[in-house]
Amino acid sequence: MPICFLTSELNAFSNFIETKADVIYLNQEWSDEPAYPVFQFVDPRNGWMIITQSHWGSKPPAYRVGDTVNMLFDPNNPTNVMSKSFQRQLSL
Repeated sequence: MPICFLTSELNAFSNFIETKADVIYLNQEWSDEPAYPVFQFVDPRNGWMIITQSHWGSKPPAYRVGDTVNMLFDPNNPTNVMSKSFQRQLSL
């Protein structure tokens, strides 16, 4: 069952659009909790600025404010994002 779930997750990302995003903030309420990066990028289809927080946090933080990250975003919901490096880890 988990393999089917992973396969369906990877298929869901196949229509995502690749872009570059800047890390503008790390949302971490307490020092012992994961940090969730907040990304800012421009949707290349319409030029709109998108700001969104990742659903994936880490401790220690995977990014620093000011980092530029290769991202994938859902064209139907541009606030649904995933870093390209995380997508590669899922596909291993």
